[in-house]
Amino acid sequence: MGKLTRPPPIPELNVPGRLQSIVNGLFPQHPTRNANIPLWITPNDHPAYGIDRAELTMAARSLRLNTSPGPDGIPNEVLKAIVALNPDLLIDVYNTYLCSGVFPEIWKKARLVLLRKGDKPLDDPSSCRPLCLLDCLGKLFEKIIDNRLRLFLDTSGGLHERQFGFRKGRSTIDALEVLRKTVKTSKKKVGILTLDIRNAFNSAPWNTILEAVRDMEVPAYLQQIINSYLENRVLCFEAGGIEERMAVTCGVPQGSVLGPTLWNILYDGLLRTQLPPGVEYLAFADDVALVAKATDSIGLEQNLALSAQRVNEWLTQTGLSLAAHKCEAMVITNTRTYNDMTITIDGHRVESSKCVKYLGVHIDSRWRFSDHARIVAAKAGKTVQQLSRILPNISAARPTKRKLLSNVAHSILLYGSPIWEEDMCTAGWLALEKVQRRICLRVASAYCTTSTDALGVITGIAPLDLLAKERHMMHDKKRDPERPPTVESILEVWQNRWNSSVKGRWTHTLIPNIGPWINRRHGETDFHITQALSGHGCFAADLNRFGKLRSSECWFCGDPSDDAEHTLFKCDAWHQKRRQAELATNTDLNTRNLIQTMLISKENWDIIADMIRGIMKNKETEERRRQALQPDPNILT
Repeated sequence: MGKLTRPPPIPELNVPGRLQSIVNGLFPQHPTRNANIPLWITPNDHPAYGIDRAELTMAARSLRLNTSPGPDGIPNEVLKAIVALNPDLLIDVYNTYLCSGVFPEIWKKARLVLLRKGDKPLDDPSSCRPLCLLDCLGKLFEKIIDNRLRLFLDTSGGLHERQFGFRKGRSTIDALEVLRKTVKTSKKKVGILTLDIRNAFNSAPWNTILEAVRDMEVPAYLQQIINSYLENRVLCFEAGGIEERMAVTCGVPQGSVLGPTLWNILYDGLLRTQLPPGVEYLAFADDVALVAKATDSIGLEQNLALSAQRVNEWLTQTGLSLAAHKCEAMVITNTRTYNDMTITIDGHRVESSKCVKYLGVHIDSRWRFSDHARIVAAKAGKTVQQLSRILPNISAARPTKRKLLSNVAHSILLYGSPIWEEDMCTAGWLALEKVQRRICLRVASAYCTTSTDALGVITGIAPLDLLAKERHMMHDKKRDPERPPTVESILEVWQNRWNSSVKGRWTHTLIPNIGPWINRRHGETDFHITQALSGHGCFAADLNRFGKLRSSECWFCGDPSDDAEHTLFKCDAWHQKRRQAELATNTDLNTRNLIQTMLISKENWDIIADMIRGIMKNKETEERRRQALQPDPNILT
């Protein structure tokens, strides 16, 4: 695992003036604001402003561990310990600032970290994603303010229902589910126009944010502290070994706690801008899409063009701008009629395409997700290739660790599955399942000739379509807790497939029931045990079947068919090892009870696993000896 290292720094940033240029592009300067908000409140203005221990503890509990500290270098772990040992110390400090309506300037200083984004040239500021690291004391204070602000918004119905970003209980899948329902239930054509806001979070004007906060009638004391929060902010970064400082005059800090909620309040004005009939918003944070329904493409084009114009007008008035060249349009329909449209946005023509990416899912015009499968399969395939380099078949990495790392590839493959699971085309499933097979090979440390069905059972990784369906069911259950359970569980479907499959029959002989095997509390497989379970490995019959050996005869006892069953239960060469294992487990081992005996206890597992490893290692030693004697080591006699 030593091959896993931190990502290298961005060497091109050392070019003189480049870092400053990127920072200036990412953090535009606005004129100094003059917010008309009172500078002091009294307890009579809001009698419930005081912070108590319960509120502080709840806020501290939500701070994540193992995160990078801010300029003061204090990690969240230390702050959590302070809250646990002496909460009154912080309560007094926070109540003083909250009562006076002041957000301390020392907590407004952020340390800038740039993350490489895509393969754009570094001359383009959008090639980097800025992250602002803030002091944990300030972030805890932000958390308390944010909790109160969110509570007010939730109880007052302040935010638009079509905003799914930065809101508890809402996700990208929920946003895409709205689009899915529109497509599945509409008898008309559906058009989608995705809009890209240029440098949205860093360009949000503070005056406009404060006006939006006032318009929502947020309590006065919260308005006052937000007013203080959005002034005299400083950004620190290192250029050429020298710390530079830059005043920040707009935007919501990426990496802050309060910033996302302030963005939602600002963006709420856009979502309440009236659109033509048949057109609706769909938003997740700054990612907004316009979804329209019409009988023909001409109607979609006209309605979306008018909607885009109104959105652009709102953005211009707000101080934001559209990146028209990044906007995408598409008609979703199964009809073969004219399905093209051209939408002009601020003088830029947006031609409809066959595939649009929105919230991480590639949506095609037929709603069949073939492009999505192809793209994510390629992406996950690269991840599997990287895992293959650090997880060879023979290594110290255990299957549990291999499976944990493989979850990275699975998360790529299954992202958005509640949206596409029911509509994915056959070619798409094949592309995704090929990558999952490679994942299972790495987890099981198996020979590449092992069947996919057997690999899934050995590793305990269910077929991809069942994993996708399971996620879909879990998502539906989350949205509707009263939904009745499905008649047949995922495990039952998998078991029925396993029973009726013609592949992996030796593995089925050993592991006929999947449930007890995958739910075991002890025992891990490895390179040698997987050979015994799969029947693919150092067996003469197996090597002969794939043209690696001229004869299937056993090297040790001369039996005409040296397969896994012969090796484990019949070969005289391993009688003593078998007998020792049988005496230790008090069992006469055979194909029907081998796995059952291993599952009884960890002691039984270790005894039988040691027996299998000893046999397979001896066979491998003999195989290498024979290879050394052959003129063509690829084919043994």
